[in-house]
Amino acid sequence: MVFISAVIFFVILSTVFLAAYFVTMRRIKTTTSNVLSRGYYQDASLEESGYLLVYVKGSTFFVKRSATYTEKEQKNIIQTMVNSDSEIFDCDGRFFYYDYVYVEDGATLYAAYNLTAELKTLRALTIILILADVLCALLGGIIGWLCSKSIFAPLKVALDKQSELIANASHELKTPLAVISAQTELVKSEVNDEKTMKWLEGIETQTKRMETLIREMLELSKLEANKKVVVEEVDVSDLVESVCLTMEAPCFEKNVELKTEINPDIKMTTDRAKLEKLITILFDNAVKYTSGGGEIAVTLEKKKNLVFSIRNTGEGIEKDKIDKIFDRFYRQDESHSDNGSSFGLGLAIAKSLVEAMQGSITCESVVNEYTKFIVVLPNA
Repeated sequence: MVFISAVIFFVILSTVFLAAYFVTMRRIKTTTSNVLSRGYYQDASLEESGYLLVYVKGSTFFVKRSATYTEKEQKNIIQTMVNSDSEIFDCDGRFFYYDYVYVEDGATLYAAYNLTAELKTLRALTIILILADVLCALLGGIIGWLCSKSIFAPLKVALDKQSELIANASHELKTPLAVISAQTELVKSEVNDEKTMKWLEGIETQTKRMETLIREMLELSKLEANKKVVVEEVDVSDLVESVCLTMEAPCFEKNVELKTEINPDIKMTTDRAKLEKLITILFDNAVKYTSGGGEIAVTLEKKKNLVFSIRNTGEGIEKDKIDKIFDRFYRQDESHSDNGSSFGLGLAIAKSLVEAMQGSITCESVVNEYTKFIVVLPNA
């Protein structure tokens, strides 16, 4: 907004400058034309007007009227004027505008006007306009910054309170859930009735779901509140291979083929725990949404930046929904909820992890074909 205002103001000032320049030059041209039309026999006021009126025929010239110039100055001005291709010329640090008319016997009458003072005025005006534009841009930036602080301060407070509320509520819920889970286990050990056992198992399942939700909410809240990273040199190739090794069993259970293309000895300085969590979340997500007989492909390479990608076959994601998948609690539809065990927080956590490591994450997908997540991390 400040930039746009500065540009608009600069355009206005430039218009003012151009208008002043054209008005000045029009006045000088009109006056010069009038001087030439009156002829060189009249108008003694030329001596005070700054004009040099010269009659030129062949290689000879004759000064008819002149402002206060020495003979040497007159010769320099006339020589420069006659040889000039432009109506404005520079001579001895002074600027002149000239025009001419043809008179009898093949002679030419030249009129030169010293416009140095006008150009100095226009130059001063230019400097003033530029300084005014810079000053207005600075003032606009300061005012915008002050206004933005007052405007966004309540929003920041609200977001901080929201994160604090989530963290506090999650902490408070952990204890009663732990008690419910423990007591359910205790009751199960004392019950022999099949119907009652089924109810208790339902309570246990929902308790575990709540514990998972609380754990993910706490993790996301911590990431958003503190995006600091603990940097160390990490062998990323070894890390990705380790995660792939732990995911071989879930892939085998779902009859999913796992393909890897991991370039060896890729190292970078980053937060190992965050990177491992990120890769694990994306791998879990891929396994979850790959149907039996499908395929998961993992690649890791290092070019200008480190690039990690994971691609899985499956139903894919509709194009208009790709931008939403990193939102908290977003699920494409209930059929993808993995029987209610997913809360739509995994990819939101993944995005926060990537942002904490100063990287980017994108998604490509074709419905009924594949989904691919690409993580780009800057080399450190």
